[in-house]
Amino acid sequence: MKIAIIEDENLASRYLKSVLELQTILSISEIYILKSVKNATIFFKENNVDLAFMDIHLGDGKSLDIFEQTTISCPVIFITAYDSYAVKVFKNFTIDYLLKPYAEEELLESLIKYKNIKDTFNLGLIVKSLTEIENKNNIQNNFLVNHRDKLISINDSAIAYFFCNGEAPFYSYQYRT
Repeated sequence: MKIAIIEDENLASRYLKSVLELQTILSISEIYILKSVKNATIFFKENNVDLAFMDIHLGDGKSLDIFEQTTISCPVIFITAYDSYAVKVFKNFTIDYLLKPYAEEELLESLIKYKNIKDTFNLGLIVKSLTEIENKNNIQNNFLVNHRDKLISINDSAIAYFFCNGEAPFYSYQYRT
């Protein structure tokens, strides 16, 4: 996975990079360090990453300006010394908001949060599953329906229609004649 760090303080970006390189939660292939709004805007217009870490205040403006100049399609973890932006950043795809100085454990918790969200909402896996279903042409041929006090299985060739009155989970069906 690819990660971008948008941070203009060398000490902060080096510390974050070293923690990311040593952690075992995510498998990281590349880490890009961008030190300005201008560089980050150019980078995101031409590149994609899986996760971004952003400081709010950079030397040439606020990292929030990047969102106005280009599309960032990856989740973001904000790491900043300012708590006044916490509500504003969640308009973007924000995973977490860490206040400097943060403990390594807080960063690792953010990575676990990201991983859990990614695993839960894995779009690639969903698309693959839907494609497999479509390719198999699995069409349900039998339906379980309430019949008096029990469930019975009815083949679709014997069903004319299903009807639901909208009140309770009760379905009416009509056999074909």
